[in-house]
Amino acid sequence: MSDFTFANLDLSGAKVSSGGKFLTEGRHLVKIKNATWEKSHAGGVYIDVSFEATNGSGGTNGYYNLRVPSSKKSEEIGQDQFLSLLYYAGHPTPTKPSDINSLKGLTVGVYVAGDKKDEGTPNERVYHKVKSAFDPFDIDPVNFVKKPDFVPQPRAQNPLLSTSGTVVNF
Repeated sequence: MSDFTFANLDLSGAKVSSGGKFLTEGRHLVKIKNATWEKSHAGGVYIDVSFEATNGSGGTNGYYNLRVPSSKKSEEIGQDQFLSLLYYAGHPTPTKPSDINSLKGLTVGVYVAGDKKDEGTPNERVYHKVKSAFDPFDIDPVNFVKKPDFVPQPRAQNPLLSTSGTVVNF
């Protein structure tokens, strides 16, 4: 590697690219390309979901906080958003998805919105992110069947044990 210099750099086998296309603000029908389970710097866990528009107009990523040690509310919001994604994508077991790879290939509607970063500064910019998921039937009623209303289940709680080890909140 010591003989690698800028003077002998050869890019003849490389391809010219104009960069990726990102989804614009609005409602899109997307397919899940990939999903990964990631650990945050704060000791939490989130899911990074990569979406690609079914019409080829671009892609984006969605991030779902599943474990947030510092904020129970943020954790609940992330879990609710992730459950909505799974439900509307037609996951066979949305409340217990078990295998991260089971998300790949699912089709869902997503709403992409612009958020400002560093507003009021010279570095101000708008970036787009997935705000919510919805039934793909709402965009394409020909190829999708309307999903029934989701019946919520109570949140799982850790059992409260008495000093003798008996479960007291069942």
